[in-house]
Amino acid sequence: MSGQQIGGGLALRTAVGRWYPREIWKAVGRREKLRYLVRAFTERRGGHCFLLYEREVFVGYAIIRETVSQRFLFSRAGDHILAPYVIFPAFRGRGLAQKLLAAALAQLGESKVWAYTTQDNAVSMAVLQKAGFVSAGPVHMDKRKRYAVLPEGGTSPNLLYVYGGKSI
Repeated sequence: MSGQQIGGGLALRTAVGRWYPREIWKAVGRREKLRYLVRAFTERRGGHCFLLYEREVFVGYAIIRETVSQRFLFSRAGDHILAPYVIFPAFRGRGLAQKLLAAALAQLGESKVWAYTTQDNAVSMAVLQKAGFVSAGPVHMDKRKRYAVLPEGGTSPNLLYVYGGKSI
């Protein structure tokens, strides 16, 4: 695991590939859903797990993985998907999510990164926009759990955002 100081007492530690971060389990317990997410997005699909610390206290994480599956019909080879990113409740409201995403995206370089959220999650939409993501429109999940961008005028409870590269 590598790490870097990002200012204001914040440090970002990064794990890449087939490794999953035990720090997440220590901080929030061994919940089945979290175990599945961490393994699915890092071990099985080759991803990056970014762990955010504030003065040596684990405050949140982001998982960004390559979009190698056919689940994301809008993505191309070399693209990444952000899912999920979490700041633990005791640390919310201080701009840490934006700092986490900014530091994580800087490490990925020129890669195009996709993110999606629900339209009723105004906080997540604001975080994504402040981190440099732009709206790509509504996204729909079909019966086979594949995501596709809806044509202009389409409606969906989910919104897609993109960072870097050219828009779709």
